[in-house]
Amino acid sequence: METYHGYIESVHDALLIFEACRLGYLSRVQRRLADKERRNIRSGSVFIWEEGESGIRRWTDGYIWSPSRVFGSFLTYRELKTRHKGKIPSPTLSNSDSDSDDRARTNQHDDAIKENGLVKQSMSVTTTTGRKLHLISYYNKDHVASGLLKVPSFDSSLAHIKIPKGFYPDIAPDLFQCAQRFFNHAGKHKPSRPPMIKLAPLVFNNSAQTPPLALPLQDIRLDRLPCSEDHRQLRVLANTFSL
Repeated sequence: METYHGYIESVHDALLIFEACRLGYLSRVQRRLADKERRNIRSGSVFIWEEGESGIRRWTDGYIWSPSRVFGSFLTYRELKTRHKGKIPSPTLSNSDSDSDDRARTNQHDDAIKENGLVKQSMSVTTTTGRKLHLISYYNKDHVASGLLKVPSFDSSLAHIKIPKGFYPDIAPDLFQCAQRFFNHAGKHKPSRPPMIKLAPLVFNNSAQTPPLALPLQDIRLDRLPCSEDHRQLRVLANTFSL
């Protein structure tokens, strides 16, 4: 029932899955999940559905989630232990009271977050043909940090997928072009994860009495470089890697 299994790290990842479904390489969800299918949701589960063909307007999975928070182009939710039964005082006209209530809600949900639980993220787009598509994905933070979940942008089985410019108008053109330029180039090398640059420590030893100054090692992901002059540097580095 899953559309895909992996980690949706970026808007480009989401668009790849949307486009793979449109072209028939992956399958969209056609109906609501049955109870057994809900129980099979796991870290890495990704589901795509279209409102018209599935009749699904609101996704239900049987989990209890925190209120949504905006994370880039996604809404994210944290899995909670149990549904909180207590009541939060209604907000009043006093700003200080409202602020206190907001903090109470935040603290309440933070306390109820399930240890090692799932994170859910959602995204919706409308195509130029008027079809409204939705993405729901689930992941465990430890699985992402350890690299257990593949990322669509670096999945060789999706390397042939090209996202048509302008077909998903909800996506800002500058964001789309930046991601497309990088991943079109990086796709030639097909790394399992974005390559890392290791910055060696710089040592300055001006005299025998002055101790050397060493800067800490830092990993910089190439896909986090800004989209301007750094693209020129990115191309130089990528050519170096291919030698």
